Amino acid sequence: MDNAKIQFSADELRLVTDEQFILTKNRIIEKVSIFFGLLQNSYRIASADIFSSLGIVQQPKISRGENYNGLPYVILDYPKHFTKEDIFAIRTMFLWGNDFSITLHLKGRYKTLFEEPLIKNVSLLKHHGWYLQVSGNEWQHHYAHDTHLPVNDITVHKMPSVITGACFIKIAFYFSLQQWREAEQLFSDCFFSIITTLDLKA
Repeated sequence: MDNAKIQFSADELRLVTDEQFILTKNRIIEKVSIFFGLLQNSYRIASADIFSSLGIVQQPKISRGENYNGLPYVILDYPKHFTKEDIFAIRTMFLWGNDFSITLHLKGRYKTLFEEPLIKNVSLLKHHGWYLQVSGNEWQHHYAHDTHLPVNDITVHKMPSVITGACFIKIAFYFSLQQWREAEQLFSDCFFSIITTLDLKA
């Protein structure tokens, strides 16, 4: 193999010789994971037992990885119910270099169950600045201008057909990584907003 053709750029050489970069990255991921562990407790207190009657697993799951579109991430799923046909999940996510997000994911019987509350309470989503994911790919978690439509841009008259006509529903809220100090309150407010929008009561 002729490795003379494989060269590091100046930026790559700077990073590959800087062990503090990767050590700092590891500390950041660990801090986010710990934060999500604390956040799950806030979610559980806020939701009490309201998900148990829906057959939804209430055991939180925190996962981390290195390759969502090539980037490190941390995910908290609570609550969660994933099958091929039916999905109910609230996913909290940290995506390196991008943002924090919280997403409501509905499919199958859960989508059918919550279509009416979503349509009725769309004003709540509009007020808080949520986005509707319209990519057609339910496993896309990141924000993109061409796949996320502000709920504010969907008229009240159009919303029923948008909700009922979709194969799945993903409604998400995104905020900057620079808002780390406010993240706990923002996530808690968003989680409560989801519960309220779905007409769920403790």
